[in-house]
Amino acid sequence: MSKVQTVANVLSLSELDTELKKTYISDARVIASVGISAKVIDVSKGEIIWLGQSETNDFTTVSATRRILDQFFSSIQAK
Repeated sequence: MSKVQTVANVLSLSELDTELKKTYISDARVIASVGISAKVIDVSKGEIIWLGQSETNDFTTVSATRRILDQFFSSIQAK
């Protein structure tokens, strides 16, 4: 006598596609790593007035760059 196996949670192809899309959308994350080095130089004197270096991770390149530049501008204004 053969045994009949039962399998729980069998999905149709369309149900499987829907579930995979849910997982992909909720679990996918885009991470950007951005590093910037910058100098402000007084060209008449040949002196470095300000030097900045920073790196960060964020969900997009634009937001990571913006975060670093905001830090740079705050640092320059404090001088």
